[in-house]
Amino acid sequence: MRITIAFLLMLGNLGAMLFSDINTSPRALGRSGAFVASAEGLEAVHFNPAGVTEISNFEVQTYYKHLYSGLSVGLHNASIAVAKRWKNSVIAFNFQDFGASLKGEYEGRYAEDVLTVTYGYSLSKYLRFGTNFSFYHLQEPRFGGTSSFGVDLGIITSIYKSWQMGVFVQNLNAPSIHGDYDNYRLPRFIAFGMSLKPMRNAITEIAVRKEENYPARFMIGQELSLFKGMIGLRGGLLSEGELTKFSFGLDFNKAPLKITYGMQYDPNLPLTHIIGVSYGR
Repeated sequence: MRITIAFLLMLGNLGAMLFSDINTSPRALGRSGAFVASAEGLEAVHFNPAGVTEISNFEVQTYYKHLYSGLSVGLHNASIAVAKRWKNSVIAFNFQDFGASLKGEYEGRYAEDVLTVTYGYSLSKYLRFGTNFSFYHLQEPRFGGTSSFGVDLGIITSIYKSWQMGVFVQNLNAPSIHGDYDNYRLPRFIAFGMSLKPMRNAITEIAVRKEENYPARFMIGQELSLFKGMIGLRGGLLSEGELTKFSFGLDFNKAPLKITYGMQYDPNLPLTHIIGVSYGR
């Protein structure tokens, strides 16, 4: 496993993998990423920042994601975030650390750190905007540390009764990470989602994401809230080229505290697990 992860991260696929895991959260993973039109709260930051406008006053959240059971090198993604509302605006701060402890030829600490400042604004109850300003820092055994900066934009609009539409563009400014031997473009994509809320306790969303030089990613997710919102169940499916992944999630909500869990099945790799805790009032 050590050879596998070193090869994936450090050799042929380094450019493809850089900062590819920042778009994650327990709720979104449980829905296989179908979280563009119905994104809300702090979990919306890297799926559609317009969704942070659903925060009523104050929210803080943290999560820990154990990717592919760690692949024997402690592959993980951890995050902490806080947000505050002022009238029609919400400002949020999110810090993520994605990393592993590599062995062998490229032994050392591999880390992708992202600090994101999010601003969301409700133009009306039918139209919301959000933008991210992200500072990326890569620590890589071959060439040390290097940094970059990205800008994202998101929109969510209510189009008809229980229907919502969302659009999210990540890294509008096409940022790159500059190494000693090459430059690596950070993930730049557009995502589109359509959600339906046929009843107060159910949401279904279909979403598609297209990244430069990669096949389109199709996602569908379903969420159901039970016992007056105390328990949430969700599931999802993701298809990208020949790859298909399945997800499952649940949460326990006793206001103002919420515990959320998500799991993803990849047919070629061990399971990925994520758990988060949030507090909002």
